[in-house]
Amino acid sequence: MSNQIDYKTYYRSKAADSFKTRSKLYIFQQALLGREFNSEKVNTFLVENDLVKKYTAQYWQRNHEETIDGSSLSVGEVYNEMVRMEVAHLEELKVLRDCYIKEFFPAKFDFDEFTKICGSDHCTYCKITMSDIDTLASCLELFKKNERGWKLEMDRKNSNFEYLPENVVMACYWCNNAKTDEFTDVEFMVVGEAIGQVWKSRLNKVKNKPKL
Repeated sequence: MSNQIDYKTYYRSKAADSFKTRSKLYIFQQALLGREFNSEKVNTFLVENDLVKKYTAQYWQRNHEETIDGSSLSVGEVYNEMVRMEVAHLEELKVLRDCYIKEFFPAKFDFDEFTKICGSDHCTYCKITMSDIDTLASCLELFKKNERGWKLEMDRKNSNFEYLPENVVMACYWCNNAKTDEFTDVEFMVVGEAIGQVWKSRLNKVKNKPKL
């Protein structure tokens, strides 16, 4: 399998993911506050920790009948209003997405800096290198059942914020997949160290195999 990265395509995909994160939070904020959609604000509003926490720890974790702190609206009512906004402003969101990808994202995350970060040769969490992965594969010591894993992947330290230089690291498929949106980079380091021990054990097994 090739481990070559099409940086331009990858850059655009991370820009699109960042817009999705930002636009979802904006629409949630407007629904929660009972405000109308304002296309001029989507790409410029400040994403704050308090908003992210309400969206992740309350909106997604509470029953539809429960309210969100600081609002008289129930989770179900906020959901319905978010759907209404997304449908009503679908075409505007497409235009805003393209604008974000072409203008706003490059202003925040320079392409050259992006490719430099992508050039890392090891996983931030478990420390496995691409050379190690190739060795394990050639010695029949990898058991995944998909096409991921042949390249390091860009991971957000905090998955609820955009892809920005200060919020990204490179991770192997296994760590990126296990980290999900639940854990921060600091929290996941403990798990990464444990995964790294498994890799070391397999690599030692390969190293100590008697040659035929």
